[in-house]
Amino acid sequence: MNNEVNKILVDLIDDPAVAMRTKTDDTALADLAESIKSNGLIQPIILKQRGDRYEVVAGHRRLQAHRLIRATHIEAIIKEYTEEQAESAKVHENLFREDVNPVDQAMFLARYIERTKCDLNDLARTLNRSVSWVASRLEILKYPDYLIDEVYNGKISLGVAEKLNQIPNEQTKKEYTRFAALQGINTKTAKKDRVDFYINDL
Repeated sequence: MNNEVNKILVDLIDDPAVAMRTKTDDTALADLAESIKSNGLIQPIILKQRGDRYEVVAGHRRLQAHRLIRATHIEAIIKEYTEEQAESAKVHENLFREDVNPVDQAMFLARYIERTKCDLNDLARTLNRSVSWVASRLEILKYPDYLIDEVYNGKISLGVAEKLNQIPNEQTKKEYTRFAALQGINTKTAKKDRVDFYINDL
């Protein structure tokens, strides 16, 4: 594919149809914008052409930073991706970044499956991950809303959330989730119906 770097009008570029992150760290974005303003863009963004406009495939935050500093143009590489190739590129660009929230990962994977009509085995091969890893991420979306919220807000780790979700009694699960979010959990025991549930920080 052509890797020629072009200068594209920012106003001609649309946000990705399905973005990886559902919320943005304003401070980190401002820092990125200031860095670009001072030092220029180190890595061009990747675009897919749609008619007379473009859609971001990789580099959404870099585009947002350019908008923040009111830049008129941005350096970009235009790829002739199919829809499936574009979605796959977004996965590999964003999914395994350390700062991507696991709930955002789960939502993105669910939308990817819906858009591409692939199954778990196909997606696992695309990601070079195990089927169990993909299934465990998608399982997050089946958690109770209050548990999803705490994972999304970074109050509870994914490992602890997986253990909390194993508690069969809903009220006990809710109480331990609240306790974990407020005070953190290393090892605690919840007793219900004479069964011990150990919640370990993974």
